[in-house]
Formats: sequence, C-alpha cells, structure tokens
Amino acid sequence: MEQNPTAQPELTGEQLLEKGNKWLERIKAAEGREDDWRKDAEAAEKTYACDPKARHGKLYDFNILHSNVETIVPAIYNSTPVPDVRRRFTLAIGEPPQPPQQQPGPDGQPAQPDPQAMELFKAEMQKWQAKLASDQAAKDFGTMIERTITVLIDDNRLDKEVESVSQDSFLGGRGIVRLAFEATFVPQSVAGEDGQPTTDEDGEPVTEDKATGETIDFQAWSWRDFRMGKAKRWKDVPWIAFRHCMPREDLEDFRDADLYSSQAQPTDSADDDEDDIQVWEIWDKRTKQVWFIDANSGRVQKISEDPLGLPGFFPTPEIVQPITLTGNMTPVCPFTVYKKLADELDLCTKRINAIMKGLKVRGGVIGDASDIKRLSEAGDNELIAIENVEQLAQTGGLEKAIVWWPIQQAIAVLQQLYQQRGEIKAAIYEITGISDIVRGASNANETLGAQQIKTQWGSLRIQKMQRMIERLVRDVFGMMADIIITKFSPETLQEMTGIEITPDIMQLMSQPVSSSYRVDVESDSTVKADMSRIKGEMSEFLQGTAQFFNVMAPVIGQAPEMAEPMSEIYASFARAFHLGKQAEDAIDRMSQGAKDAAKQDKPDPAQEAAQKKLELEAKKLELDFQKAQTELQIKQAELQLKMRELGIKEQEVQQNGQFRAAELSLEAQQGRPVLVGA
Repeated sequence: MEQNPTAQPELTGEQLLEKGNKWLERIKAAEGREDDWRKDAEAAEKTYACDPKARHGKLYDFNILHSNVETIVPAIYNSTPVPDVRRRFTLAIGEPPQPPQQQPGPDGQPAQPDPQAMELFKAEMQKWQAKLASDQAAKDFGTMIERTITVLIDDNRLDKEVESVSQDSFLGGRGIVRLAFEATFVPQSVAGEDGQPTTDEDGEPVTEDKATGETIDFQAWSWRDFRMGKAKRWKDVPWIAFRHCMPREDLEDFRDADLYSSQAQPTDSADDDEDDIQVWEIWDKRTKQVWFIDANSGRVQKISEDPLGLPGFFPTPEIVQPITLTGNMTPVCPFTVYKKLADELDLCTKRINAIMKGLKVRGGVIGDASDIKRLSEAGDNELIAIENVEQLAQTGGLEKAIVWWPIQQAIAVLQQLYQQRGEIKAAIYEITGISDIVRGASNANETLGAQQIKTQWGSLRIQKMQRMIERLVRDVFGMMADIIITKFSPETLQEMTGIEITPDIMQLMSQPVSSSYRVDVESDSTVKADMSRIKGEMSEFLQGTAQFFNVMAPVIGQAPEMAEPMSEIYASFARAFHLGKQAEDAIDRMSQGAKDAAKQDKPDPAQEAAQKKLELEAKKLELDFQKAQTELQIKQAELQLKMRELGIKEQEVQQNGQFRAAELSLEAQQGRPVLVGA
C-alpha cells in the first residue's frame, strides 16, 4: 500500500467515523449490485479447481471448464510485451539557413557581406540549431521512457501478473491489475545557493527525503477484494476500493496515530480480538484522496493525497471483462454462457462411468463345470484333458454349455453416449471460440483455401480476447510512463537508460506524456506468432517489394520527382505487414530520404541538354584525339621500320665494299692484273 505522507483533513473524529461508515455502506451496496455475478464466479472457480467443498459450484467428472481456461489463457497472452514509444508528430526542422553571398567589390575582390544580412543569418541559424536540439531531446526523451519501461518489466514480474489477470478474466469474468510506486526514502541535507548545507534556527541541518531505488510494482488483484462505484462506463467510475488483510502490528505502524485516536472505538467492534484486520483502501476520484478504513469498525486509518498523480487518478487501468453490455459495468461469468452444456456433458460422462462399472463379461455353465473351469484357466498353447466329454456332447458342445450375460444393449447405449459427448464438446468449442482449426486440427481432404478461411474466421474471437489483454498492457505502459516522469529521479533514469538527462529533457518531463507521445505495445508482441505464418508473410512482403520496385524504378528514373509519393505508397504497403518498430523506422527514414532528395534543386532541362551535348562533343574530341594519336604511333612505327631497312642496306653496301677491297688486295699480292671496275 502507498506510504506517502498524509494530508490531515479538517474533520472531527466523529465526522471521520461517520464518513468511514458511509464508505462501508457504499461498498456494501456495490457488493449487492454484483451479488449474482459473484456467486457465478465463485462457482466457476470452484469447478475449475475441482474443489469438493464447492458451496455453489459443482464437481464435474468431465471438467471442460478447466480445459477451456488452460487453452484460452495461453492463446491470448504468452509473450513478454515490447513497449513502443513514439512522438505523435515530428518537428519540421528543414534545411539549415545559408549564409549571405559575398558580392564582388569595385576592385574585383569579394566584399564583406551586409552586416544586417549577417545578423539575420545568425538569428536564423540559432533558431535552426534550437529546433535541432529540441528534436534530439524529444527523441532521447521517448527513448528514455521506452528503455525505462523495458528495464522495469525485464524481470518477468509483469508477465506473471498479466497471466493471472487473463485467468481471472476468462474464468471469473473480471481481471484487475494495479500499479504502485516503490522507493526507499533517505534523508539528505539541503544545499544553499553557495552549495553549503543549510541549517534551521536551532543550527540543525535542514534535510529532505530523497527517493532511491525507485521501481514500479505490479499486482493482479482478486475480484473478491475489489469494489467500485456505480457507473455506465469506466471513465465515469467515481471510486474504487481494494481490500487488504493486514496483521495488527503492520496496521499500527501504517495508520496515522493522531487521526485514528481522534475517533471513538465503536462498542460492537471486534478489532481487539483479531490478529488480522481487514482494511478497505478507497480511491475517491472526486476529492483525489485515498482513504484507508477498517472494514469492521469503520474507523479511518489514514488519508493520503493523490499518491501517484496519474491523469486517470486510479492506480489500475480499465478492468478486463470479456463479456460486457453497453451501459452496464456488471460483469458476466463466461462459464454461465455454456454451463448447461457443461452439465449435459457431465451427465453423459457420469452415465458412461455408470455403464462401464456394470459392463462385465459374465456367464453361467450348464452341468459339471470342472473341466470348463480348468479350460478357462489354461495358459498359452496348453491342452487340457476333458473327462466329461459325453456330458459336454449331450449339452451341444462347449458353446451350448456356457450361457453369457447379455451386454449388447449396454454397448449400444455406450456408443450413443460417446457420440453425444463428442457433439456436446463441439458445441462448447463453438461457443467459446475453441474450434478444431484453432486447436491445430484440420481435414486433410479440404483445400488449402478452405483451411485458410476457417483459420481466419475461427480465430476472430481469440483475436478479440488478445486485443483486450494487449489494451490492458498498453494502458499499463502509459501509466508507467506517467509515473516515471513524475516519481523517478534524473539520476535513476540516467543510470537505468544510459541517456543524459539534459535541461530540455527535464522540461519535457514536466508535461504529460500522452500529450506529445504515443505509448503503445508492438503489434502481436504479447502473443508468440506462428513461425510458418511469419515466414509466409515475410515471403509475401519480399515478393511484393521486388515487384513494386521493378515496376516503379523506370518511372522514378524518368521522373525523379515521383520518388517521394512512391516511397509513401511503399511505406503504407509495408505497414500492413506489422514488421516491427525497427523495420518501420527504417522505412520512415527511406521515405524521408526520398523527400529530401525531391527538395534538392533540379537542373534546367535546356541546361541539362546543353550539358549532355557538351559532354558528347568532349567525348568525340577525346575519341578523335585518341585516333590521331594512334595513327601517329603507326606512322612512327612505319618510319622506324623504313629507317631500319635503310640501315640494313647501308650495312650490306659497306660489307660488299670491304669484301671487294680484300679481293683486290689479294690479287695484287699474287701479281695478277687488277681489273678496275670488275
């Protein structure tokens, strides 16, 4: 229970006692309005637990209620939820302002920009930087809330309580979960403006309680210990009450001693004889106060002022009631919807059991039964000598000697009872939404389309129940966000999330979270999805993505301005697959990138055509140059080849001259005449 300091009301002890008794009358009236439902819910719980001491319930031989609850509850909640905190609207930052251009001076050098233009530029830049910082702070604030919620539910405490709420909802008809802020308050000295500890008039240091170890506690509250004021809708409920059973010692430490002692002890009170005392914790929305009242004497134990400071005041989100009527908050026990069928099913089972008890193979023997008895007791492959063969033959053989007790009629009735029980079970499954297709059974002879249609329609009621629990978890996350920004210290938040708590974030913490942020649960995160269905949906998504871009890529290539609307169309298509926060954020970034690209300046078509023409001419000149260079290289190679040929011929002439000179020299030495020109 909440341990916040109390606010002393200006009421006398007699007035307090009168108000306490008035609250008890309201609680009793609320109990009377729901008396019939409470009997049904109690009987259902007794039946579910197979309690033989059930006062209003019934001990079933075939407990279909237990089976249904154990089937429905895991189907509607079986996975830890994932928080999803996003801004409702993002801040339009735009592009940063551009500095004023420098105009050329008289001497051709850049002149100094206009001072007035520079001042305007600086002011615009400061505004843009402020928007950028504010946008980053808003992102960090949402991330901080999301991480804090994740840390607080990481120990599976919320899982256990939501499972209990689911069971209470679909067994008794009402599920309640409440939140409480818990912290250890440590006295800490108050520092003055100079940073030194301040003191009071007596020289004692001034201290204030500082919260440490902040956390949020979750508790599934039994419908037996819950009452609420009369209303047609949850938002109009004037008050709610939780019943506690407290040991006397704990209550004495908890109560406000001055407030309690001002009220006279009723003469018919039996509090002094009890070790455990029942106390009603009443949350009054009108006065924003929490009253703690003795359930027996009506004495007010304590009064607290709005402990949590939540927008809805109550410490619990809207209660879960699977069966509701418009304008009527009285719950309906789901078991009463098919209780007659459950009774009929149990009757069939009891008759089956009775017939089975009397269904035995019995018979009589005509004449001497000694040989027949020994024959009935023979083992495998054992032959028994029959002494009274003549007497057995006179009776018409062994078959005539034994007379069997008739059981054919009992078997026929038993078969009909089994068939009837199966039909009753099928009817109950249709009423509760537990069809064969939801249980995983199917007909192999049916087409794939028929099975898919049955799967879709057979699970609609289960999906409705899943959405109820998902809404409950979403409301819990929203309440957690409000408690986090109002009750947790910046040091604790920074330690839990790793995000620095800047002044901009502190300013955001002073505003209600719901005004600027949407605190939600990731789609289907409370239910483990079928892996085959996930693979099928992802395959369909990837195929659709490939087809989309194959068709749209040529369009965007011809008209780049179409990138922005095409990205928005694709984002809308992708969101239908519930890909999760990370994938959706990536798609949003892609869409924003397309928008930014579309905002960039586009070249003039004529200028773009001229640019392309210049590029073509430059490329042509480059090709001509390469061609001329190649031809020059070829001519140089040919020239080198001719020069090489001339060199070879010159070398041959030289060699021929040298050879002829040698011949002439040799002939002269031999005394032969030399023929000139030979």
